[in-house]
Amino acid sequence: MSDKMMDQVKTVYGGLNLTKKISILLTLAITISCLVFIMTWAGSPNYKVLYSGMNSEDAGSVVAYLQENNIPFKITAIGNSISIPEEIVDETRIKLAANGLPQGGGVGFEIFDDTKIGMTEFSQNINYQRALQGELSRTINRFDEIENSRVHIVMASKTIFEETQQPATASVVIKLYPGRKMSANKVQSIIHLLSSAIPGLKPENVTVVDNNGNMLTDTNQGQPFEKSSDDQLAYQSKIEMSLENRVKTMIETALGHAKAAVRISCLMDYQKLEKTEEMYFPENRVIRSEQHFNETSSSNEPIPVGIPGVIKNDGTKDEVEPLEAGAKGYQKNDQTVNYEIGKVVSHIIEPIGKMKRLSIAVIVDGTYREVTDESGNKSFEYIQRTTDEMDKLKNIVKTAVNFDDKRGDILEIVNMPFETAKTDFAAEESTKTGWFSKLGINAVYIKYGLAVMIILLTFMFVVRPIVAWLTTATFSNRDMISELPKTINEIEGNMYSGQKQISFQNQANDIFSKDGSSVELLKQWLTQS
Repeated sequence: MSDKMMDQVKTVYGGLNLTKKISILLTLAITISCLVFIMTWAGSPNYKVLYSGMNSEDAGSVVAYLQENNIPFKITAIGNSISIPEEIVDETRIKLAANGLPQGGGVGFEIFDDTKIGMTEFSQNINYQRALQGELSRTINRFDEIENSRVHIVMASKTIFEETQQPATASVVIKLYPGRKMSANKVQSIIHLLSSAIPGLKPENVTVVDNNGNMLTDTNQGQPFEKSSDDQLAYQSKIEMSLENRVKTMIETALGHAKAAVRISCLMDYQKLEKTEEMYFPENRVIRSEQHFNETSSSNEPIPVGIPGVIKNDGTKDEVEPLEAGAKGYQKNDQTVNYEIGKVVSHIIEPIGKMKRLSIAVIVDGTYREVTDESGNKSFEYIQRTTDEMDKLKNIVKTAVNFDDKRGDILEIVNMPFETAKTDFAAEESTKTGWFSKLGINAVYIKYGLAVMIILLTFMFVVRPIVAWLTTATFSNRDMISELPKTINEIEGNMYSGQKQISFQNQANDIFSKDGSSVELLKQWLTQS
């Protein structure tokens, strides 16, 4: 049976043409490959990511641990992600954490877990600096935009004299994820994080750089426009563009697109000015302290006069002058009053980049009216705007830019025709009557027509050839069919070919009349039944 089936298969395969043979072989190969892949995939364990985004040092340590414990793993092409069978992921993470893996970038304070006896103070300081750098790097790696980072610290030198002491400095190199960008606020947060964690480190002594060499820290740091003229020009251009956009959008909203041209020039003052004033108010005074001294004498003793110890010019000595008759003594009053005068002390720092003057120039287009001459040609006539409209526009511009006459600001607004207006009108007119506008009107019908055409072409040149190729039988197929076993109807048809088709009863009578044994056989069948 099997040999006959194999012969039939060989006969069928041999009757096929070369194209169909290749198609059958390819189909068998693809089917077998899919079956092998499905069986392999179903029998293999499901892998789950153990850790991802690790640096080379941590990945190497984790791989060494997995190899020591005979745990199967897979590593991505980049090498920073490791996957293991799903059922042991949680258990493996706990074991790795117990061994301090992954470390997350550099060594941390775990370096002091294995302290050697006899270590010098210099070695202790170096280990402390390494641990501090590693811990800060791990903290910085927690930012969503940062893939990896390194921190370098120069500790402040300790000297006897403060003026000779060198300040601490730090630098950070960060690697960002593709497509990510660090905002200025996050860069400042990294700077203040380091300055708060390192003794004696000031924020201005921290430098942050990305892996492409771009400086992320502000070199001026709190002193804008003082050192760089480029920063001054950039700030001035930013102010001018902001004011121009504010005025232009307002005018174009009222008059239409491309109906105004605005130019603004700013005169900025970048001088840094600090002044301290003390103002006194004499009328605003209060008594701070008051002292009274009274001396009274009622005795008749003589009162010494003159300068003690000094001889008179006449050579005589000072004598005590007796009191006048009837005098009973003397009285002395002394009063001292101290006042506190009111004063105001002001320390003023003028802002850098102060605006000194504005110069504004605005050109406004007028309106246009379509005119037809005697010959029927159409043209556009320019109509100038009224004085009332120009005054309103001038007031709007002054309000938009905070115009100040005392500051010396200048505003010029002029109404004149734009050369581009004629071109715009001509293009608009040609577009209205062009073929492109007609296509736009009939776009819906064109879309459906293209869809029907694509379907018909697909049916004619793709579907029909495939169906015809599959349903067409070759001559070798017909030969193969003729070799197959014939049915009873086909055998009888061959026997009675060329004869008239007779009924079943007539066929039976014909058989019984020719062969009497057939009658006897039929009787035995009926007797047994």
